[in-house]
Amino acid sequence: MDTDRITDFDQVPLYLDAAELAKTLWVPKSVAYRLLRMEGFPVTIIAGKKMVQKERLFDWIIRQEKLSYADMKEVSSIMRKIRSEINAWKEQWL
Repeated sequence: MDTDRITDFDQVPLYLDAAELAKTLWVPKSVAYRLLRMEGFPVTIIAGKKMVQKERLFDWIIRQEKLSYADMKEVSSIMRKIRSEINAWKEQWL
């Protein structure tokens, strides 16, 4: 078993620093540090140290997935509109 990864929700600490965030998300520490500096990421500063609360982390992940799904739906809608316009143009000019 890989000890550098957290594999169970109950193993995730209440507050995560960069090292624990990396273990939880299975990413390098450099990615965890970037997340902690990213605008919109739910950072809490405790004793001068950037951390993220467990529940807020998982809420943020869920919001990102929903945003991604919404973005995909919007792109799909735009592509259908473009195809429709291309077909209309072809009928008119070809």
